[in-house]
Amino acid sequence: MNGGYESIATIKSVKLEYEKYCETWGNWKPTWDLFLTVTYNNGQTFNPEFEIYGMLNRNFPVTDSKSWGQGFKVKTLFESALGRKNLLLNDDYSIPDSWLDEVVNKEVLICSYPTTRISDKGKNFWNHYQITAPANAKSGVLKQKVINDVNNGYIKDYFDDKTTKPENEISEPKEKDSSDEEFDFEI
Repeated sequence: MNGGYESIATIKSVKLEYEKYCETWGNWKPTWDLFLTVTYNNGQTFNPEFEIYGMLNRNFPVTDSKSWGQGFKVKTLFESALGRKNLLLNDDYSIPDSWLDEVVNKEVLICSYPTTRISDKGKNFWNHYQITAPANAKSGVLKQKVINDVNNGYIKDYFDDKTTKPENEISEPKEKDSSDEEFDFEI
């Protein structure tokens, strides 16, 4: 398990939506307090996008870092890009507009990992890991976080070519030989 592929991404634009209802997620239709779409470039000829989203915890005041709740992933992007720590929400649990402008053309470290979903061409789909790191972070830091999240059950669709079969891969039955005999044990 290698944890995926890390790269330095230059943020080209960000779009922040509040109370985003996601109706295209199958039977589960969440409404996210924060939904950030990040357009970036990491040396490709086009600018891909990825999304970071989460729920805030309004049981805590905005002066408490716990108020970010699941939205800590959005906070991590801003901290990584702006080089600041302990960023706080506005009093109304919104993100300061200035941050949206300040992150444009800043660099962050991102990570993508292979999933168990297979395309029509027989290749694995890749997901963007929603946690970012500063561009100058030690190589492998996000890969290790992906592996930890897989091992802790937070990422359930990670494809490890050594241990995982893709969702649509069908195992061929193997031929039996004399070493495949089944035994009944009486206890």
